[in-house]
Amino acid sequence: MIDKYFGVRIACGHTKSGEGPYILYDEESGYYYLYVTYNFLDSVSGYNMRLFRAKKPEGPYLDAACNNAVFESRAVNQYTKGIKVMGNYTFSNCSIGYRSPGHNSAFIDEDGQRYLIYHTRFADKGEYHEVRVHQQFMNEDGWPVTAVFENRKDEISPTGYEKSEIAGVYEFINHGTVSDGADVKEPEVVILKENSYIEGAYTGTWMEKEGSYLATFEIDGVIYKGVFFAQHDELTPSTKIMTFTAIGSNNETIMGVKCAEIK
Repeated sequence: MIDKYFGVRIACGHTKSGEGPYILYDEESGYYYLYVTYNFLDSVSGYNMRLFRAKKPEGPYLDAACNNAVFESRAVNQYTKGIKVMGNYTFSNCSIGYRSPGHNSAFIDEDGQRYLIYHTRFADKGEYHEVRVHQQFMNEDGWPVTAVFENRKDEISPTGYEKSEIAGVYEFINHGTVSDGADVKEPEVVILKENSYIEGAYTGTWMEKEGSYLATFEIDGVIYKGVFFAQHDELTPSTKIMTFTAIGSNNETIMGVKCAEIK
């Protein structure tokens, strides 16, 4: 009999230029989630986490764009495969920019709370690294999306948030699908309007599913699904900031941080 949650590091296999995979089984969704890290683990090679899933432990493991995790040959462009969970990025509410996040594990606690554990380097600290823990939540398509800021034991509102709490100006990161190399993505500015339109660096629409924290964005014809989450930022522990994180059908992860605290 299989445990409802389990995770295992696969020590016998490495992806092209990547770390050994990690698989997490989630009874609630019925999926096995495969995490892989691409590139070399130093501060300048664009180390980044990728995500696939399967209904059976032996696969096939697919990403959000239905690409198979298996490389048919060494000539395959690895950046066309796998949801990019996160790469190099920073926000004003971060004390320093993140670089080379990866070599992660994930687990689901006895209370059903999900977490991502990884190590990261920083924008101006060379090869020094630290471990980070971020909360995760399931989106409407059964993918775990990762909270913007590290865990401060915040509880997501099960019934969602008021439109007035969500609407406003946000710093916005699109992690894309390719390697960031040594570059750290700086946020762009988007505005989530109360009429559900998005303006600024990107245009489109947004919505929160009624009675829940589930978020859907349509940006440049791509659908992204994730969550809204009011959480403490990394600089001022007494301040809660509205954030969002979502995975696109094109394997991109987007993140946003509102430029105002929750009263």
